[in-house]
Amino acid sequence: MIKEVRVRRFLARFKRPAAILPVLLVLGFAASAGAAAQDPPRYRTYAEMTMALQSLAGAQKAIARISSIGKTRGGRDIWAVEIANPAGVPPAKRPALLVAANFEGDHIVGSEIALSVVEFLLNNYAGNAEVKERLDNSTIYVIPRVNPDGAEGYFAPIKTGRRTNATPRDDDNDGRVDEDGPEDLNGDGFITVMRVKAAGGEYMIDPDEPRLMKKADPKKGESGSYKLFWEGTDNDGDGFINEDPPGGTDINRNFAHEYPYYKAGAGPHMVSEAESRAVMGWVVAHHNVAAILTFGESDNLIVPPTSAGRLGPVRELDLVRFADASAAGARTMGVIQTGGAPGRGGRFAMGEFSIEMLMGGGRQTARQGQTAASGRMQMPDRRPATTVNTADYDYFKAVSDKYIEMTGIRQPLFVREPQGAFFQYGYFQFGVPSFSTPGFGLATAESPGQRRMGITPPGAGAPGEPGPPT
Repeated sequence: MIKEVRVRRFLARFKRPAAILPVLLVLGFAASAGAAAQDPPRYRTYAEMTMALQSLAGAQKAIARISSIGKTRGGRDIWAVEIANPAGVPPAKRPALLVAANFEGDHIVGSEIALSVVEFLLNNYAGNAEVKERLDNSTIYVIPRVNPDGAEGYFAPIKTGRRTNATPRDDDNDGRVDEDGPEDLNGDGFITVMRVKAAGGEYMIDPDEPRLMKKADPKKGESGSYKLFWEGTDNDGDGFINEDPPGGTDINRNFAHEYPYYKAGAGPHMVSEAESRAVMGWVVAHHNVAAILTFGESDNLIVPPTSAGRLGPVRELDLVRFADASAAGARTMGVIQTGGAPGRGGRFAMGEFSIEMLMGGGRQTARQGQTAASGRMQMPDRRPATTVNTADYDYFKAVSDKYIEMTGIRQPLFVREPQGAFFQYGYFQFGVPSFSTPGFGLATAESPGQRRMGITPPGAGAPGEPGPPT
């Protein structure tokens, strides 16, 4: 349920143009600043990021404080920076904006944007009246790298594109962990998608670009002759390739709202990971957080929720989906018994049941139907809210319009559905305006009407469909 009273209280502060400035200032600057203090700009390792934070905070000790909010399985600190003039009302009692990034291990750009926010605020406090006024009266918190263990994979000799943290996970339910990971077969330093000629394959070479693949459409007279896999071999001999790679939990699938039970990367249960527990514990302890901005792989900022509260369409890469599908069946190998002696209870293939089944959801639905027919009171619908309250639409749209005006970004590139995402928890459970964006997109010209209607600019792909695979 949305904490409506709390949302109303915090949003009341943003009705005044001056009060919304801290959010717009950070949103607008963050998207356009790029990497902080680097020549040439580049992504930073955990050690380099830590040094940059300590250097920035050390040079501005009067208004910056750096602390660790927790440690990862790999022993790395999850750093948070508090930026505020400590004089007057204590920073912990002022309205605050939380900026958090790099929940997904492969979204390193989010860390760099978050670091740019820190650098901009600290370096402009003395010379920028607007920044000074905000930091004298508000607080900005920045957690630039929530998943440092996962992010380090970007700097490994072989780039796998892994989103997850370092927690071992039995992805294929065979009693072993991390036993079938990728191999760099062609020695180029990247794990990419490989095509294998096979009878009955669903895919064909794209006639417009022979380096790419497309799913054959029998209605158009097309027939497939290839299968697609992630680059590697079947290490455990189960018929699947790369179905149980190192690591296991996608931190931005692990929070306590619309948690995707038993889906790949979600973890054994919500808030199961050291990283998500650290962030949740920190947020709950900071009641002054009045708005949240995350840089991640979902978006409600470039394309705001519709007037009905629905988020913009998901846009994924075709080849990534195709390769993921090749190992999807591995999660159905195990079988779970649910009640009664063997053969008498329900039996579900692992990966093919939901938490509702385990809790007797099917029987409950039948009972609800009976009570409806008899006129008795029905049990309440306890599914999580997934649409923004219509009363909040104007706030989300106003921030989105300002963001687009400041950055020129009108279309996100590739975004995924937020399930168990932190920004969703921030809005629906913590009860404050929460935004998420990849931090980059297409700076193409289009009318405001097109954007509101979800019309994609020419050449960027149809609404709701992924763009051209790369």
